[in-house]
Amino acid sequence: LGNLDYLIESGATVSLGSAVLSNTTGTLTVRGNLQVGSPHPGGAIQLVNQGNLHISGERIFESGSTLEYNGVAAQCIGEGHPATPTVNLICSNPSGITLLKAVVVGDLDVVSDVNTQTFPITIGGDFSVAPGANFNPQDIILVGGEEQYITATGILLRDLIVNKSSDDVHLAEDMRISRALTIESSNTLFHS
Repeated sequence: LGNLDYLIESGATVSLGSAVLSNTTGTLTVRGNLQVGSPHPGGAIQLVNQGNLHISGERIFESGSTLEYNGVAAQCIGEGHPATPTVNLICSNPSGITLLKAVVVGDLDVVSDVNTQTFPITIGGDFSVAPGANFNPQDIILVGGEEQYITATGILLRDLIVNKSSDDVHLAEDMRISRALTIESSNTLFHS
């Protein structure tokens, strides 16, 4: 412990497992990939010093960085997870992941089971669900000004809401929506 500034550079991957990254003073800047595995019930990343990060200073997750929840015991995504549509999220924990809040992400890759409860997920990038992953989203909200690609065979969405500033949405495979497809943006095209 001490005055430590942590920097995970673009292209680098730091895998914490259930270990703790901590300091007395200093910051954490993530430009690359940070893998977290803490099974703490409040989440692997929290606003307080619990879970994987015990950082006293600012936590900066830069555009294009990736957070991967890849523990071996069940995990939660809690209040400390950054809410920005430019930070990517990979859910690859074989024991499953549960959301404790609404989540805003860049790219979303669902490789393992994810329980969203009733929380929406806002996606600013691409969205993929691996075959066999149990993923039960209530609301998926697509935002941003880039082309977005959706690959999610076999999932059932309750609501898909498209509210993009520009560009198109590409569906790579069939998708089922049980309640509503809402296109709020006036300049979005769907391609399948």
